[in-house]
Amino acid sequence: MTRIRVRPLPGAAAGACRSKVRVRLVGRIFGWLLLLAALGALGYDLAQLYRGAGFGLSPLGQIWFDIDAPSLNLVQAAVERYLWPPLWDPGITTLLLLPGLLVFLVPGLVLVVLCRRPRRKRWFR
Repeated sequence: MTRIRVRPLPGAAAGACRSKVRVRLVGRIFGWLLLLAALGALGYDLAQLYRGAGFGLSPLGQIWFDIDAPSLNLVQAAVERYLWPPLWDPGITTLLLLPGLLVFLVPGLVLVVLCRRPRRKRWFR
């Protein structure tokens, strides 16, 4: 009996590696954008302190309402009408009541840490 050797296609492993690199890159970029939004939420809270309202972590819904109230109402109507009404009331409403800084900071940090570049192995130091 002769054995048949099956060789992998050239570049097949490289294609899988490239897709992992792309996913990491997109995750890292999205994580940095979330961290930038967290910095904006912190700036909003510091502006409230400067106005004399005292320092506190503002809810995400309050920040959104102060920036553009009609878009908040539009998103609520679209989610309740076209998607699924319970998605808005217990789901998105809970998210809007959380502090805006934490809503952006925690997922941003998680994405940046999980999608970081792998360290190269050094054989000789």
